Amino acid sequence: MFTITQIIEAVQGTLVQGPAKGEVRSVCIDSRTVKKGELFIAVKGEVFDGHDFIDSVLSKGIRVVIVHKPVEVNDPKVSIIRVKDTTRALGDIARFHRLRFKIPVIALTGSAGKTTTKEMIALVLSRKYKVLKNEGTQNNHIGVPLTLLKLKEGHKIVVLECGTNQPKDIVWLADVARPNVAVFTNIGESHLEKLKTVSGVLKEKWALTSFMGAQGTVIINADDKFLSGQIKKKNVF
Repeated sequence: MFTITQIIEAVQGTLVQGPAKGEVRSVCIDSRTVKKGELFIAVKGEVFDGHDFIDSVLSKGIRVVIVHKPVEVNDPKVSIIRVKDTTRALGDIARFHRLRFKIPVIALTGSAGKTTTKEMIALVLSRKYKVLKNEGTQNNHIGVPLTLLKLKEGHKIVVLECGTNQPKDIVWLADVARPNVAVFTNIGESHLEKLKTVSGVLKEKWALTSFMGAQGTVIINADDKFLSGQIKKKNVF
């Protein structure tokens, strides 16, 4: 549950129309599945732009919308929040929600084996705890925030796979997820079109630790020649 005030503060947005009071029970970015009482974020994807479906979501009873483009809504009861980037806003709300919970968040990345490692960690931990994990390979700037927004009181641990294909992807996911534990599988020649070199891959992946406090723990594959050089750093195992 989020109040409109909490949403505006979390996304650093501006209320351009509608009431500042009210609340939503959850967040949705898919106009096909959105339900009355939810917040709709008009995310622009590679194929579709959520801004094109504002009328559709309003017809389903949506009363709070986040946009980064001007939209025309004639109903004064609809709260429109304007931001610079709706995809970033999705992450901002996910971070706000994640920080409500004082539970371990385990984030993992690597050039290969991420999904298998994530599933193994989650399976072992689920024998004792209720675990939230991202489904399949939903490991990007959309999948990670949407997973975190599923956090509920019953969850005891979160296990997140984090992927990248360009510089600064991982640091953004780290900012959103705020992991307590970072796990690295390996470093290889992946996404070199934008990361350029294996050293660039290491730098991008290691950004997963950017928002970890002094009590954070890093677990690496010490057999990996690139990761093994990080052992000298504090709290690396």
